[in-house]
Amino acid sequence: MAIGLSLHLGLNHVDPRHYAGWDGALVACEADARDMESLARRAGFKPVRLSGSEVTRAAVIMAGTGETISYGELEARSNRLAHLLRARGLRRLDHYSIYMENHPRYVEACAAGERSGHYYTCVNSFLTVEELAYILQNSQSKVLITSQAKREIALAALPLCPKVELCIVVDGPGGEGGDGKKVVNLEEATAGLPSTPIADEALGTA
Repeated sequence: MAIGLSLHLGLNHVDPRHYAGWDGALVACEADARDMESLARRAGFKPVRLSGSEVTRAAVIMAGTGETISYGELEARSNRLAHLLRARGLRRLDHYSIYMENHPRYVEACAAGERSGHYYTCVNSFLTVEELAYILQNSQSKVLITSQAKREIALAALPLCPKVELCIVVDGPGGEGGDGKKVVNLEEATAGLPSTPIADEALGTA
């Protein structure tokens, strides 16, 4: 059965650093988010509302560097990646794999599948080329998401995986992989894509 999900963000202040010194002293945005949440609930959706500091508080904190990603950033990034997967032909119940170290972009790589009805496999980052290729083939993955640190092994595995159609590198350049498979940079590939949910959002699973 289809599940309707909705997310409502309300902010009465913004960061002056990004708005030429203006602090965004708004009045009703958080109230609007509450109203929209109520409308969504009455329409049968399962709404989630974040207001004020909840929107900007850290969803991801990297222990080694202290780098943080806010819930708002995670929401936008995972939506854009979900749109990219749809644009590349992945549909509900299709499969992709994630092969990278403990990385700031790891959570969004998972979250995109969670919200687009995909199966996704988190592959041990210490596996060899042959071991990675076996999992990609066995899982019928159509897309591989990897990092620059794991790029060499990931690209070496691609010629052994005819079912993989695209490789996304979260922090490295695009180009061409083994057997002419397309390799794209995550930021470049998602630039201009919506930060809102895909139209046919559905729950996925690892």
